[in-house]
Amino acid sequence: MAKFLQNKVAESNYTLPVASVYAVAVWLLCGLMPMQLYPQLAMFAMTVALLVELNNRNALLRIRSRMVSVSYILIWCMANFLFADITAHIIALGTAFMLTFLFLQYQDKKATGYTFYTFASIGVVSLFWIKIVFFVPVVWLVMALHVQSLSWKTFAASLIGLIAPYWFAAAYFFIVSDIATPIAHIMAIAEFPKIAAFGDISVGMVAAFATTLLLAGIGIVHYLQESYLDKIQNRMLYYSFAWLNVATLVFIVLQPQHFECLMAMTIVFTCPLIAHFVALTRSRITNIITWVVAALILIVTILNLWIPSLKFSQVMDI
Repeated sequence: MAKFLQNKVAESNYTLPVASVYAVAVWLLCGLMPMQLYPQLAMFAMTVALLVELNNRNALLRIRSRMVSVSYILIWCMANFLFADITAHIIALGTAFMLTFLFLQYQDKKATGYTFYTFASIGVVSLFWIKIVFFVPVVWLVMALHVQSLSWKTFAASLIGLIAPYWFAAAYFFIVSDIATPIAHIMAIAEFPKIAAFGDISVGMVAAFATTLLLAGIGIVHYLQESYLDKIQNRMLYYSFAWLNVATLVFIVLQPQHFECLMAMTIVFTCPLIAHFVALTRSRITNIITWVVAALILIVTILNLWIPSLKFSQVMDI
């Protein structure tokens, strides 16, 4: 079967290095040095490396390709309004860790250790953004239906892992005699601002979200059509990506006040889906779709570099 440019890029050993250089250029344009964004850049690089390992360990693609991590780089650079948000980077890194440990449990109802680390990752993230605990039931469902590792033992391990980071946090706040801060943080889980309040979302954010939604849609539809070509384990993992993605996108629509945090999660869930499409489709139409999508990502990246402060509500009022 003939290879199109799409396939040559997906299988090239140079794609990840070139994407990394591109990412550094975008970080520089976003003020890497003037704004001292080095911790954020380090976490971005760690997430990319973790996604490389996630792909290698689980053979997410049937060919040798780095498109999972490359997709993450391109989508995150498109959403460059996240660069300065250290919480978003923590969430992305924690989500990547969560997926890594989650998939190590595949069909092992005694994998209490991996379950503990899966939910400890969520617990650590919740110290910075408490609303992530709403994804815990979704992860339990994924464990039950797709990873097939949920049992009473792993359920108990999940609860212990979820609260474990709070043991250490509680010790710190006890030492500094500050009880109000942790209580206020935990109580914030019950605060629900106005539903679907998009007024404070910028045009660039809306464009990045719409593009990510398009990428997720392409990836999910493609996988539903082509999943029979993968082994059963990979099907279960990709179904997990799809359901976690849908849950995150619904949360964004309902509570856009948490846009940056949720966008960080959905980028991690989307990159394997669109990577599968790019790496494993071989037709003239999919080649065209790939390059149209690449052009769209570049356009939205430039949009977010040049007009980051233009609010969606202002445009709607025009």
